[in-house]
Amino acid sequence: MRTHALVRCLMTAGLVLASGAASAAVFADNFESGLNGWFTAGDVSNPGGYIALTTASLTEVDDAPLPAGVFNFSGVTAVEVGVADGLESRIGLTPGALDTADGFAYEGSAMWRELTVSAGDTLRFDWLFATSEPYVDPLPDYAFLLIGDQVIRIADESDAPFPPTTPFRRESNRSTFEYVFTQSGAVRLGFGIVDVGDYTATSALAIDNLSVTPVPEPSGWALLLGGLGVIVASARRRI
Repeated sequence: MRTHALVRCLMTAGLVLASGAASAAVFADNFESGLNGWFTAGDVSNPGGYIALTTASLTEVDDAPLPAGVFNFSGVTAVEVGVADGLESRIGLTPGALDTADGFAYEGSAMWRELTVSAGDTLRFDWLFATSEPYVDPLPDYAFLLIGDQVIRIADESDAPFPPTTPFRRESNRSTFEYVFTQSGAVRLGFGIVDVGDYTATSALAIDNLSVTPVPEPSGWALLLGGLGVIVASARRRI
């Protein structure tokens, strides 16, 4: 009897805590409604409940012997990088910001929007990287997260060693990425992918289940823990 009562108490407390956490999300997007609220440049599409970004051109034969545009899913060609009005300037970066230490970025695609966040908020999203490169190039294509003017690498060709479930040659596991915001205020949040070293072989990034969740305020934790104390005390009186 005592054990059952305590189990019921803990289950109730868990529901209270989960309810508090669930109501705290300040932004969420599972992309079921497409790209509402997002700006895009290049090949960015919604194939069905997730977002796909690629480095695919519509006119150039990136993936010979396959025809031009075979991996382009939106009908919009990838954008040049490192030029005036190129991909970098469209997402608020200076030309050359997407180059790597070993090579130049050539073309790519991106999506972005403005959010208001607080320091300590946590960004989470699911991702998958795929490429038609037959092997890991010394200058690998890469996918990135944009936070303001900070470019954070999500994955590159070396993260995609597995047989594909997509039309590409190789892909990564589906994974979850987390980032904790360090400053409060308005911020540009974006995602992108670029070809590095050349234009050949299309790479792609899939994004889903995006959310920004705040850390509960100390007063919120006190309220939740106070409620837990009331539940435990009540359970003890009934035992």
